[in-house]
Amino acid sequence: MRKLIVKTAVIFSLLGTMLLLSAPALTIPSVRATGLSMQYGYLDPNNFDYDEYLQQEETCDQIYDYYDWWAYYTPPCNCYWEYTNATIVSYLLDLQSTGEYADWVTNWWVGDFHPSAGYPYPGPYGHMWFYGYGGGYMDISDNLVYTQTTNGGTQSSYETFNFIWTCSNGGRYWTGPGAWNVVNGITHSNIANTSAEPTFTPVNTNTMYGFIDDDPPYAEVGMPFAWAGRTDLSQDGYSSPDSTDYCYIGFEAPSLTMLSDLPDSPYSRQAWEFAEKFYYYATLYGYSVADSLDMASQYCYGYNFGSTPLYSGYWNIAFGKWWFSRMRVLGNSNLYPA
Repeated sequence: MRKLIVKTAVIFSLLGTMLLLSAPALTIPSVRATGLSMQYGYLDPNNFDYDEYLQQEETCDQIYDYYDWWAYYTPPCNCYWEYTNATIVSYLLDLQSTGEYADWVTNWWVGDFHPSAGYPYPGPYGHMWFYGYGGGYMDISDNLVYTQTTNGGTQSSYETFNFIWTCSNGGRYWTGPGAWNVVNGITHSNIANTSAEPTFTPVNTNTMYGFIDDDPPYAEVGMPFAWAGRTDLSQDGYSSPDSTDYCYIGFEAPSLTMLSDLPDSPYSRQAWEFAEKFYYYATLYGYSVADSLDMASQYCYGYNFGSTPLYSGYWNIAFGKWWFSRMRVLGNSNLYPA
């Protein structure tokens, strides 16, 4: 992989013509570039934390700047907050899928997840969604992403590296279309936060991170599937990377907020530090996904990613319950996100 990018904006050059999207200026050259780096994100408006918003905005700006400073030959595009909605995201994904503006795309997404209105079918969470600016029909579903990245399943996705820092959008939740094993702490939790931290380690016996729903309206389910357009990525792409052109990083069960303390960090690092260090090493040093995860972990923990609780899993409290969360790396971590 290589890279591309452009800031604060939403104007795409389309065959030499500038298309205005009721926003300041994001410009992608009409001449085909190598790659494109995107930053997205939005918080649940019903559970809004202003300090978290400021940190997410800062982190998106920092990631943008890393690409802008050290990957200058491929411009970045920061769509955090008001540009993260179904209309703009759909348009950008559709434009990228033509292959005219980039050979590959890397996406950073930070914010909040919510399940579909049809929860819990196709369970345990239903369809995966991101909150989008404007709410309601401006939220972004897995099916919308899949439809645009793969042209309705008729072509390969250009979204080759995705780091999705939201709850639940990176886990194994199914054994087949609409079928899943119940795993306490992962697919649901009945452990109240008033209880002591659990001492057992849940074993996730689910084997699928996405599928095509075989009931009407036959929609795609699962964000890793939506972005990569395939269901056969290595389920431990860090320790056992496959040979595909795709890598997806996301959380199983609740994710950390940017202002959360990293679990068991001896240096009391916060989540935003891990994210920013990952991109620092990926851009400034040109490290692979795996090596960037290791270097960010060295900074935050003093040892490589495979020895951290982010990789092995950790208990945390969310929504009044105890949950067992982990950062899953799917696909090929030997790829380069810059």
